Amino acid sequence: MLAWAKATYAVDSRRVYATGHSNGGWFVYVLWAARGDRFAALAPASAVFGGMADQAQPKPALIIAGRQDHLVSFPVQQRTIDAVLRLNKADAVGTPWAGRAELHRSKIAETVIYVHPGAHPLPPNAAELVTKFFREH
Repeated sequence: MLAWAKATYAVDSRRVYATGHSNGGWFVYVLWAARGDRFAALAPASAVFGGMADQAQPKPALIIAGRQDHLVSFPVQQRTIDAVLRLNKADAVGTPWAGRAELHRSKIAETVIYVHPGAHPLPPNAAELVTKFFREH
């Protein structure tokens, strides 16, 4: 699809991003592991990396997770967050970034984590945060 878009439109290869929620978020992790070199930054939500983290290269990421998510349990999402922080060699402790989101600094690929108090649906400010993150990367 990216090859088609590049052939059809004026695509800046340095500004290609992926975001998705739930199954779409899982697909973002698949893209990260399989084709991470093609993306400037990624923003999965309510999803898990699973064993694919071992195949991924460091990339700037915004991860959105709901503390009360019963479809993709928060403890499983927390393991993904921990794996991404390790992959990106990001600080374990974050600093305020926007709203309740925290920036985990890294010399190679910073990571923003937004754990909202809700369940599986995206919080109302998710699009705003993803847009801000992608604009910064």
